[in-house]
Amino acid sequence: MEFDLPAGTTISSLWNGEHTVSGSHVTVKPTDGRDSSGRTAAALAPGCRGAGRR
Repeated sequence: MEFDLPAGTTISSLWNGEHTVSGSHVTVKPTDGRDSSGRTAAALAPGCRGAGRR
């Protein structure tokens, strides 16, 4: 998943995915982790918190 953040906005935390930021462009990919049974996640369902100015 990819998206652009509005000017002055940052991601303060993100879960269920790994993200990279280049300028205002964010790319989120599935985590490489496995659950307790050793299975990998089949879907990308991240969540995040952000901060910015109005």
